[in-house]
Amino acid sequence: MNQSEIWHDVVIRGDLADVVIGADTTIGAASVIRPPFNGTKEAPGYLSVSIGSHSAVGAGVVCEAAEIGSNVVVGDGAVLVSPLVRQYPANKDSN
Repeated sequence: MNQSEIWHDVVIRGDLADVVIGADTTIGAASVIRPPFNGTKEAPGYLSVSIGSHSAVGAGVVCEAAEIGSNVVVGDGAVLVSPLVRQYPANKDSN
C-alpha cells in the first residue's frame, strides 16, 4: 500500500501553484512547502512543486524547490531554494 505522511504543523501552499507529493513520502513536523517565485513584480507567477516517491523531508524544513526527486532525504532544518534537488543515484552510467 502506498502511503505518504504529513506531520503536524506542516504548511503546504497549494493556493499558489500545484503541489504533488509522491507515494511513501514523509513531510516532517513544522515544515513549510511553498512554490518558488517565477515571475516579476508586475506579473507574479509560481512554479509547481513536485516531491518524488520514497523521499523524506525532515522536521522544520523550508522548501521553495520546484522539484525534489525520488529517494531523497532532506535533513531537519534545511532550507531549499534551488529549483531542483535530484534523486539518488542521479546517474548510474559509469562511463
